[in-house]
Amino acid sequence: MNDVRPTLSSAQGPEPILESVHANGRMDGALLTMTLEQRFVNPTQEHMEVVYTFPLAWGAELMALNVTVGERRFAGCVKPQQQANDDYEQAIENGDMAVMVEKTDKGLYTANIGSILPGENLVIELQYVQLLTLDQSRIRVCLPTTISPRYGDPIAEGGLSPIQHASPSLLVEQGFHLTMTVSEGLSNARIYSPSHSVSQQVNGDEILLKLEGCAWLDRDFILILDQLMSTSFAVCGPDSVDGADCSAVIVSACPALSTQVESAVRLKVLVDCSGSMAGERIEQAKSAILELMTRLGPGDTLSYSRFGDSAKTDYPPQQFAGSAPQSLRQAVENTEANMGGTEIGSALSHVFDLNYLSESEPQTSDVLLITDGDVWDAKRLVALAKASGHRVYAVGVGSAPAESLLRELAESTGGACELVQPNEDIGRALDSLLNHIRCSMPLSAYLEVGSLTIWESGYPARITPGRTVHGFYRLSGGFEEPLQLTVNGQVAEPVQIVRVDDNRIARLVAAKQIGQSPQLPEAVDLAVQYQVLTNETNLILVAERDVEKKSDSFPMLRQVQPMVPAGWAGLGRVSNNRQVVFSRSSSETVKISSKDMSLIGNGADASSVLFRMNRERSAGINDPVEAFRVGDKFDIQDFLAREEVPQSKLWWENIRQSKVFALVESWLGKERSDYHALIAAFNRLSEKNVNLRRTLAVLIETPIGKKFREPVAQLRPLVGGETKAWSVVLQTINDSTDEAQQLTVTGLAWIKAELNRLDESIRQKAAGAYSEMQRAEISNK
Repeated sequence: MNDVRPTLSSAQGPEPILESVHANGRMDGALLTMTLEQRFVNPTQEHMEVVYTFPLAWGAELMALNVTVGERRFAGCVKPQQQANDDYEQAIENGDMAVMVEKTDKGLYTANIGSILPGENLVIELQYVQLLTLDQSRIRVCLPTTISPRYGDPIAEGGLSPIQHASPSLLVEQGFHLTMTVSEGLSNARIYSPSHSVSQQVNGDEILLKLEGCAWLDRDFILILDQLMSTSFAVCGPDSVDGADCSAVIVSACPALSTQVESAVRLKVLVDCSGSMAGERIEQAKSAILELMTRLGPGDTLSYSRFGDSAKTDYPPQQFAGSAPQSLRQAVENTEANMGGTEIGSALSHVFDLNYLSESEPQTSDVLLITDGDVWDAKRLVALAKASGHRVYAVGVGSAPAESLLRELAESTGGACELVQPNEDIGRALDSLLNHIRCSMPLSAYLEVGSLTIWESGYPARITPGRTVHGFYRLSGGFEEPLQLTVNGQVAEPVQIVRVDDNRIARLVAAKQIGQSPQLPEAVDLAVQYQVLTNETNLILVAERDVEKKSDSFPMLRQVQPMVPAGWAGLGRVSNNRQVVFSRSSSETVKISSKDMSLIGNGADASSVLFRMNRERSAGINDPVEAFRVGDKFDIQDFLAREEVPQSKLWWENIRQSKVFALVESWLGKERSDYHALIAAFNRLSEKNVNLRRTLAVLIETPIGKKFREPVAQLRPLVGGETKAWSVVLQTINDSTDEAQQLTVTGLAWIKAELNRLDESIRQKAAGAYSEMQRAEISNK
């Protein structure tokens, strides 16, 4: 009985669509170049379209998209979003393979892959570049691998379309592999990973790092380079877009500045006590506050508040007389993750409104937020924090904190952010934040360079001694040394200048320019010229398949479910020397060892763990129709304007008089309830969904959609595709039903645009094919 292990299993098991991710990176000074190989397989007997939403590191810029299928390799390019969407949809309609990568919420990206042949394997290769920051003699590299379950509505609040959001699953397992090269300028650092076991091999002046053992996409990969000097770096490369002799330069300056320590710290501490914080995360939060107390002294002011569904202040804003009072210590030690949901917005408002006991004291202060950041409503929270006048300092805890929200909350208010995994030193993170609070100062910087500057980014308004600031420059001539950046009167001369032969640096500079002026009229053109992925552009590639491998029906639509982060909601503990927090079998079952069970939720049993998980997931939408009810918005008038065609080609006006129309009506029968049910389901899906094809792909999986599969399948060869066949059926029903049950404006616009693409000659071909079918039917009788 001692070997009994609780299990969570599925009768059929999950389909291993995403098998693994292989990461290969290189660090050159402050520049990290990372290539991610996402390996997919279609384990079914049908054509499959896969949608995979995944995170990338904060500040990362995608540089390249390549796809390998068998012996063939294809390269993608950046196009305006609408053009990329049109190319992708047309490729799927033609039965070809297409891959499109788009930006979603900050830090999140979606790969759309269709269609994958039955049993086919393919590798999607994404290359990104990221600037690293030296902070207090340390560089922390983060490669996020999964998305935690988040509180709130991912559609209305997170800005995702329904197909882009998938709930994490305990039943999936996705392997993670990594190698990374550390170049000469950083190889003298103390290098280690608090998240994974890594081996180190010295290759000349460089160091090669590799993951040891078995790893999964269930936690962020963290690499620390410590004991570095306060070093400045620069990277440069050609900029052929602006001219043959132009160049791009990025300076990462970390000057040795004299500090002036402020006399007092005024902090309002706010701790997340929602259910997702159970286990190690809440223990991290409590440790952080207890560590913080040891770093404050007389004259410093502190308050302590907790939140979940609501906020509560246990210790109002008060000055320390000496050491921390016992009442505050007791309140912290009694803190548990038992306050329900994650209502960060109302909690921040509650803390912003806290006043000091003495009206003579200044009422302004900073907020220290400790949370995993697992919420969707980031945009509203950032606006709320900026309007408050407070600086927000964030500590993100857990194995996969939502970095994008915490970084933006902090940086938009003039604060700072530290992420701390369970195996990291939380005291060091607090020291960094306190250094920022006490010692940050106004920044004045300028670069001395021989060439004329075409564009420069400028620098932040303030600088913290010991922390890197980045400057971006586009120059009219070639880059020549020496390069000197003067910061607050002191010269920061880069100790290492990395030169690259390709356009990575120019594209990073262009991305910075677009990010600083997203409403720039020429922003889309600039993004296409420099091949920068933005909210207005997508990465796209199309590969035409051989005729025998094409399919004229919809590919089966499937989402890739991410793994549940290790330690989430108290489920297990995170360890860098035991990669598998759960003992994962090779079949359909995930087993949780008895050792791990003893660590779950302070000794809670398995049922309570699953209850907490289901409670979080219940905030989403489970009904397949409701789940795809809302999505991307678009302008109906613009949509119709793009689809205008001459009246001579409006095939639908003629098809209504043809035998094809009569054929459709005879297939549909006289069940008015089925008509109404189909129209109602389609309307619910098309209200704000992505496009017609994906709406129909979901519709055919519903019970009412399945009833119409047969007539659509027979009509498909007559009109040249499943989307057109469904459009004919829906338009026919729309014309024959009463006004109480009609297509919405959005749905009708999609369908008419689809039918308007057909030439009149197709009608004649379809009518002839129908006559042949009739003759064949008479002969069989």
